[in-house]
Amino acid sequence: KFFAYWEPEDDPWEVLCANCPDCPFIHGASGNVPLPSAYSNSTQEGEEPHKRNAVAELTSYLSMALERAAKVQTSKGEDTAEEEEEEERRDRAAVRQSPRSNQAEETQGMEAGSLQVKSKVKRKTKKSGKAKSSDAAEEFPSAVLGTGEESEGDTTPRTILSKEEWNHFNILLSNAVKSMQSRWNSQMTTADNKLDNLKIKVQSLQNRTRLVARGDWLEPKRKEVEAIDRECEEKRKVSSSLQEEIEGLQRQAEENRRELELLKNQEALKDEWDRKVREAVEEVEELQDTKSRLEGEISELEDHKQEMVDQAESDKERIRQDITSLKASKKEVENQMVELEESIQRRTKELEMYEQKLQDIGRREQSAISKQTELEEREKSVMAKEADLQSREQWVLQKEGEQRAAKGKK
Repeated sequence: KFFAYWEPEDDPWEVLCANCPDCPFIHGASGNVPLPSAYSNSTQEGEEPHKRNAVAELTSYLSMALERAAKVQTSKGEDTAEEEEEEERRDRAAVRQSPRSNQAEETQGMEAGSLQVKSKVKRKTKKSGKAKSSDAAEEFPSAVLGTGEESEGDTTPRTILSKEEWNHFNILLSNAVKSMQSRWNSQMTTADNKLDNLKIKVQSLQNRTRLVARGDWLEPKRKEVEAIDRECEEKRKVSSSLQEEIEGLQRQAEENRRELELLKNQEALKDEWDRKVREAVEEVEELQDTKSRLEGEISELEDHKQEMVDQAESDKERIRQDITSLKASKKEVENQMVELEESIQRRTKELEMYEQKLQDIGRREQSAISKQTELEEREKSVMAKEADLQSREQWVLQKEGEQRAAKGKK
């Protein structure tokens, strides 16, 4: 019952204190032994000598604690040396039968010391007769030493823990000590590795410091730095001149680009007017073909044909005049292009505004359609409810008729 909730990392005395409320030793008797440094919370990771001697301190601490507990719990009776040797042999035989008997040398020594102390406790706690058992029962609670009826005629020594519990306690304690040893060893190894690395770094820094402390070591470096500074200054001057030339070339390229764009616009206008002229010439040719066709087909329309020819001649003259005027108004069209661009921007803004309005109208229409659909669904549900109500009324009328018929028969 003392080790039901004990873990290898826990303090065994804290576990005993939590599970044995009737033990005067655990609950702070006046003669309790203070905890050693291995189990105290004040132990720091840098105290390596205390960690290395933790096993010996823990063994001595347990021995002293068990002796003090035995003095509180036992009476003044003592047995013969033969009984002591026999009990000690039994305890050692029980330890040899444990499945975890193959522990480290420090653990075996600690177990042997604890067994010796336990045998002393058993020898001192032997009772003979009802008087001694009643005195022990008065001094310690029945949960630890047993009742008077159990002690009567029983020569088995009564202790705080049984042999199996002590063996289990020793095994768990040895495991805890081993885990502490492994943790401390790993911490020592880590500290040694860090110390070696620091030594290597210190040696490297010392070598560099000796090299830097020499007066002639920095002189060639200074000369090299001065030469590099001179080269950098020369290259900086060359780069500044090249930068000025590049900026001039960039400005010239920008001017050439603007002129090229202007020429492209002029060529586009020229192509447009040439296309219009070709279209006008083609139209004249079509009119001439129409004239010749009319001359061959309709003889009575000769006068009309002459009129058409005159009209065609006048149209030709007008087209020539239009072409001349178009060439003259070429510059005016360039100015009009700017106005057209401004008007296009205005119209684009107006178009965006109209599109926004159309979107608002579409959303409103969609909302109206959804509301119309909802109204139709509500009308359908109302009609269905009305039909259901009519069917129920008919059923009620039918039932009333049946009841009247049944009453009439009665």
